[in-house]
Amino acid sequence: MKRCVVSVVALTAFPLCAIAVPGNLPGGSNLTTNGVTVKAGTPSEVGNPALLGRALGQRSWALQGFKLPALAIELGPVDGFVDSLDELELAIDAAEQDEQITAQEFDEIEQQFQSVLIEMGNKAEVGFDLAMPLPTLPVVFRAFDGVMAVHLSAALSGVAEVLDGDLELADQEILTNSAVYVRAGSFTQVSVDYGRQLMPYTLGEFAGEISVGGRLKVIHASLSRQVASLDSDDDDETAFDRAEENYDLNEKTSLGVGLDVGAGFDAGALALGVTVRNLVPAEFDYADIGRDCASKDTETQRQDCLATAAFIISGDVAAKQSFKLDTQLFIESSYEISNTGFTVFGGLELNKVKNVAGNEYQWLSAGMNYAGPWWIPAIRLGWRSNLAGSKLDVISLGLNLFNVINIEAFQALDSVEYEGDSLPRSAGFTLGFGGTF
Repeated sequence: MKRCVVSVVALTAFPLCAIAVPGNLPGGSNLTTNGVTVKAGTPSEVGNPALLGRALGQRSWALQGFKLPALAIELGPVDGFVDSLDELELAIDAAEQDEQITAQEFDEIEQQFQSVLIEMGNKAEVGFDLAMPLPTLPVVFRAFDGVMAVHLSAALSGVAEVLDGDLELADQEILTNSAVYVRAGSFTQVSVDYGRQLMPYTLGEFAGEISVGGRLKVIHASLSRQVASLDSDDDDETAFDRAEENYDLNEKTSLGVGLDVGAGFDAGALALGVTVRNLVPAEFDYADIGRDCASKDTETQRQDCLATAAFIISGDVAAKQSFKLDTQLFIESSYEISNTGFTVFGGLELNKVKNVAGNEYQWLSAGMNYAGPWWIPAIRLGWRSNLAGSKLDVISLGLNLFNVINIEAFQALDSVEYEGDSLPRSAGFTLGFGGTF
């Protein structure tokens, strides 16, 4: 059972060393604007293609500098679980020091701690996201009486959670059939955007242009999932070690094509937009798991396979699973306050969608951007709230120093307790060099 405790504790520490489609990086690698097109900013791979001209400004072309990967994590509400599991380990060690564990001793431990494992199965979860654009991309340029953009990016997204099982007494040892369940996907996306003005239009005092646009996406995905039993015959490796080593065994690759479309109104100071993301949705399958267990190469692989089959029978794990980039409607607005350098912006996703782990996301966001002389740092402040799923509120900060160094970070307002320390339930960071040229 000690291996179980160590492995479950490792789940809460996993994001501190982990390396991530909807999720914790809702605007791709652009953490603060959350997909809203801000004037003279870098267009996002989830932004409105109809507003590409607003992102390009007066330039004929622009390209991004070098950007390090954007990393984000999200923790389930696991307050106090580590302390409870430590108490469980001590109780089990004390019981096993006796020559024989009595039925009464086992019943007392089971009554005290079985509920902890159940709640861990319901709430203990670590989501991780990593996104990286290719250096210098996206590139934005004028062509075919409009504006085009080319994106090439890579992403990793996944989740690790606990499947809770019963405590059992066998051969004077307290065991559990609990397991770690890891689902992850790596994605490489090439997309080409095109937007153009359609006709002039006046909205109140704002005279501008209505524009339309589209984005064609080709996505290569590799999805993997595995169940690793917390109690195994392997004394040297934890469940996380085996889940990492067996990633390739359950990996399935596929290619998908998607389409986003958008419409916008750009009047210089004011911009409004609506985007239909994944009007043509791409879908990717996971490999089947929990089958042909006798043919696995090692005893621990066979044991993990049998545990998977048991969780499939119980309904905790699906025998077949796929990930689909569901259609989502996004509306946005931004307004540049005259002669101040300040721009306020906001966006709303009108329906919820799921990430590779099945967690739901629907972001409401708002923020402010300041851009003055080059020697004054440009500042972006943002807030967003997930209206579905975890319902987390997140604040973000972005700085651009001398048009050379770009820093963005965010963290959730909610926190969890781990070994006496308070950690934000969600956090993310990215660093870029070179700005936009």
